[in-house]
Amino acid sequence: MNGGVDGYGWLTAGFGAGAVLSGVVLIRWPQTGLRRMLLITIGYGMSVAATAAFIGSTPIGASIVGAVADAFGGRAALAVGAIACFTVVAAGVIVMVRAHPKAVAGQPERRR
Repeated sequence: MNGGVDGYGWLTAGFGAGAVLSGVVLIRWPQTGLRRMLLITIGYGMSVAATAAFIGSTPIGASIVGAVADAFGGRAALAVGAIACFTVVAAGVIVMVRAHPKAVAGQPERRR
């Protein structure tokens, strides 16, 4: 990346901007539902995947991504972060489909 401290500052500022933008979107789009939650989760996972490889999302994740970047380069580290995020999203989809199959198919669930 070679951005130095300025590049790191802009990268971490992106987290704050994303949080504010997400809050504004959710205020304007107050409806809830499984599909919307899934879309938001996928979008969040993609944004985290794009930045986690550069700064790491946790001390453990940063160490793993740093080791991968040192051994294989920055693109491999980015791929590791993206794969981790998409794996979690896929696991969430599986859990949601098993728990609420009708809601995922677009059919309203009956309230008991």
